[in-house]
Amino acid sequence: MAFRRKRIAILFCGGTTLDERDRPGDTVRAPKDMDRWLAQMGEMEIIASIEPFFVYGGEGAAIGAKQWVQVAGTIGREAKRFDGFFVLHAIDTLAYSAAALSFMLQKLPVPVVMTGSPIVPKEGRRQTVSKEGFGQYSSLGVKANLVNALQVAVSEVAEVCVVFGSRIFRGSQVTMNRPGALNAFDSYDRIVLGKIDFGTKFFSHYVRRGDRALKVSPKFDPNVLQLDVQPGLPSLQPLESAVRSKAHGVFVTAMHITAIPQRTLDALASWHRRGVPVALYAHHFAERPKQLPFLFVELMSPVAALVKFMWARGQTSDPKRLQKLLDQDSAGEHVPPTSPRAV
Repeated sequence: MAFRRKRIAILFCGGTTLDERDRPGDTVRAPKDMDRWLAQMGEMEIIASIEPFFVYGGEGAAIGAKQWVQVAGTIGREAKRFDGFFVLHAIDTLAYSAAALSFMLQKLPVPVVMTGSPIVPKEGRRQTVSKEGFGQYSSLGVKANLVNALQVAVSEVAEVCVVFGSRIFRGSQVTMNRPGALNAFDSYDRIVLGKIDFGTKFFSHYVRRGDRALKVSPKFDPNVLQLDVQPGLPSLQPLESAVRSKAHGVFVTAMHITAIPQRTLDALASWHRRGVPVALYAHHFAERPKQLPFLFVELMSPVAALVKFMWARGQTSDPKRLQKLLDQDSAGEHVPPTSPRAV
């Protein structure tokens, strides 16, 4: 039987800078930059046949639901043509996008692998970035990271993964470390899915390639307010105005439900009853208070929980169906309460 090289689609969504000098072709800002960039990454053609798709070329902080839907839509349309998908993404918001794709792309038959360059393009550099960036990455180091990720894209895994350096993480579990950390990413469940070391090796259970019909659920509702309840919370009037004007949901985090002032609970309950779903988040609720009318989100990272609420809100406005979606372990995002999780 003749050997067939795998066909991999590369989706450009930021995170492409190959060199700090940021010369023409080092960064993909527009579709016209892709060919010159790929010419510098000839190593990729040794591993697989590459076809590029342009999604976005701006700064990572602006990536959100619009780009998530574009990436998921492209994968959905092209799933039967390719053996894997490689998403190049700005690393500062990559964890949110990885969670989003994990929920939007169900029953993946092939891998969707995400990574990005830690080098910030010239126009996006700020003083804090230069002082607290992820170490000094040479062009060689950036290229090695991209080649590692492409190796995972041709492997037997079939789920959304994040690759950085030599480590492989499940997309629904990945979290970003503080600037300056040796490793840019970690896993909320503290489980490294695999490692690239003279080949790709998986340590934990992973979904394998298979003959499955991909289900794409690309609807997101980004009009969600996030409220982090701290002692001495200021007036809720600005939030009240925001909810009245455009919010389709409120995502609330607190150390514990008892730490939320009664006046805040009353206001949240009022919004919830008026059709603005309110979700309370904690890693684990020992017991969900039946007297509170809210939705509950638990057993996942704060990043995955917020993104999943936005995704679920895009699927339905019915509170019962919302809670059912939030309770489902859709993409391996759940972490048992007894696990040694990252908190």
